[in-house]
Amino acid sequence: MSNMGKKIALIIVNRDFAQNKAVRNGAIKDYNRMCVMFGELGFSIKSRLNRTAAQIRDDVKKACSIPCDHFVFVISTHGEEMDLPKESDDSVNVFEQALLGTDCQLVPVSELITCLDNDVLKGTPKICFIQACRSSNKKLPDKVYDTGVPVTTAYTKKKQESTNDNKDGGNTSKDSSSLLSIINKWYDDDVLTLLKSELVIESKENDADDGTEDEEILQFWDNATILDLDDKQQKRGDETDTMGDPDNNPPSPVPKKPLPKLDVAPVDCPRDCLIMYPVQPHKLAIRNKIHGSWMFTYLFEERSELKSSKGNILPFLTSVMKKMSEYDAKIDGKCDLKMCGTIYHRLTTKVLLNPPGVFTRQFRAWLARAKLRFSSEGIL
Repeated sequence: MSNMGKKIALIIVNRDFAQNKAVRNGAIKDYNRMCVMFGELGFSIKSRLNRTAAQIRDDVKKACSIPCDHFVFVISTHGEEMDLPKESDDSVNVFEQALLGTDCQLVPVSELITCLDNDVLKGTPKICFIQACRSSNKKLPDKVYDTGVPVTTAYTKKKQESTNDNKDGGNTSKDSSSLLSIINKWYDDDVLTLLKSELVIESKENDADDGTEDEEILQFWDNATILDLDDKQQKRGDETDTMGDPDNNPPSPVPKKPLPKLDVAPVDCPRDCLIMYPVQPHKLAIRNKIHGSWMFTYLFEERSELKSSKGNILPFLTSVMKKMSEYDAKIDGKCDLKMCGTIYHRLTTKVLLNPPGVFTRQFRAWLARAKLRFSSEGIL
């Protein structure tokens, strides 16, 4: 019997570690949720709890040796960034993402991803969810948490400072028809500064509030040479943004400046593969002791979005990342910590994950066992 047509999900969750490491509370919630979710979607589930580094390698090699039409790899464990040796004395520090087995031995993520990129799964969509920290132990404590980025526009500030609420969202400026009020509504402070300084022709230095500001912006806005460019000489096709022959027009020498120190963590994402992390490189992943990992929590809670997107995985993952970004975590006395989910993908076809008409026999049996074993967890 052919194995083609199968959907396989390898789910690995580590809770208990050697060397007196604390238990990963909430890890069993990750295990339950992912087994239920991919069981509902008709996957043949290969679930593993508390695996050493060697066992993780073996689990991945065996699972990806089976032909299938969709392959999902889920892992929830500790992780960190490893320093890679430098080939030269330059300013770039390169890190490798690594996962911990229960024996506290490291497994490079690139090694596991390379296993998936084989002849058996060639052309098969491979979806990887990696719940693990991505920070080096050398990082300062205040650098490993993501505090988010506040976003404020000039219009937002004007609306917040106004004492007159406007129910239908109209412009609260005195003269809503003036060009300055329109620009203030749609552009943020950086763009306004640019308009008032670098791009304004013949602007006059005047700190007094004498009405010249509107005039200066109009000089830019009404300039026909800017907004109505003559493209009659445009030629079809693409070209590079270089000018002249480098041999005939050598560039002027530019004094060298020392480059800033850079930290990079490259991710090898093979063709037909998608990799999702809960955080950006160099940051700590967040897990709740009761609810489990937030990435898996929202994957589970938002799975109804798969139905509304007709199974298309990318809109679904976008909704998951939105939910993650809205959550404010509190760790070690630090408040309002954020998670910026990160996706790398080289998918070449639309990936659709829809539930089967009838649940598989394996999933029905798994549900029966799970109700007895994990009823106290409150998932099922």
